Amino acid sequence: MYPKSSYLVLIVACHLLMLVTLSKGAPHPATASETASNAKKCDYTRGRWLSTSAIPGYQPPYPDACIASLKCPQPLPGQKRPAAYAWLPDPPCSPQHWRKQSNQLLTMYRDSTMAFIGDSFNSAVVESLKCILAQASPYQAETIKIGQLKYSCLRFIKYNMTVMSISSGYLVNNPAYSGSNVTYPNPRWTVVLPRTRAAVFTAGHWFFHEKQPPPLDRLRSAFALTRNHLQSTNYSGRALALSFSPLHVTKACSVAKAPLPASSSPAAIANVTVSNAIPALRAQKWVLRGSRLRLVDVTTMSRFRVDAHLRRKSEHERMDCSHWCLPGVPDSWNQILISHLLGQQD
Repeated sequence: MYPKSSYLVLIVACHLLMLVTLSKGAPHPATASETASNAKKCDYTRGRWLSTSAIPGYQPPYPDACIASLKCPQPLPGQKRPAAYAWLPDPPCSPQHWRKQSNQLLTMYRDSTMAFIGDSFNSAVVESLKCILAQASPYQAETIKIGQLKYSCLRFIKYNMTVMSISSGYLVNNPAYSGSNVTYPNPRWTVVLPRTRAAVFTAGHWFFHEKQPPPLDRLRSAFALTRNHLQSTNYSGRALALSFSPLHVTKACSVAKAPLPASSSPAAIANVTVSNAIPALRAQKWVLRGSRLRLVDVTTMSRFRVDAHLRRKSEHERMDCSHWCLPGVPDSWNQILISHLLGQQD
């Protein structure tokens, strides 16, 4: 047995050792704010296309029978269906749970309206989103009239949430057709905007269809006018812009049996992707930098999917290597889009 004084000396020595250790910079427990600030932010644009059979517990976002249009053609011999691959983002992104995400989105936007505004690529986004959300709520198609304008809508009955689809390929009036020398945001969507809690814009391809040069300048102008309108009207909803969707305009579109590997060289990707895609993405980034209109980059992930276009249903039809079939790539776009609409990418 040691005398009590020895125990006192031992306790004091331990306290002194702790003080010396702390003074030398021993790590302190991190606060919640420090942990949050140090955590890596999820970047959904970084990842790879992976066979769904290789993703543990993968569940498709909806049954194939839900698709009313834009259905994928029968696979080529030895080819997998486009839906046989899913976009798997790199860590720290967590896997998406479609049913959970659908319920969250419908709950957040209950009793409100969400508008999808833009060109023909809008159709695939809305069709895909319809089927994703239909797993959480029944819906019905409706027509809404505002003034002399009519709009096609989907109302998800359980949550009274409405999705509007608004055709506006240029986002702005086209002087070639309107007879006006002044370019301004298309009233077809500006009159609807105050009624919405979220607006998603898709545009780009129409500018490259015409011979009027230069298309990139007109694309920048269209997004700048859209951005300025949102700011000048103090739009309080969530505003997102989908980036330019790549086209694949070579024979690869008709014969590709799988996505290009993530290790593909930039030259290999450029050979099968129309050259407009990356310049258009850069133009959008330049215009929208620092604004409330957030850019959702789907260009980077989509350029690998030369295998996933509508193609053609018979030899007599023209090959479609620009639009996407469903189920397929637009489902992965919506995976990212939903996370933005839920505020998980801010």
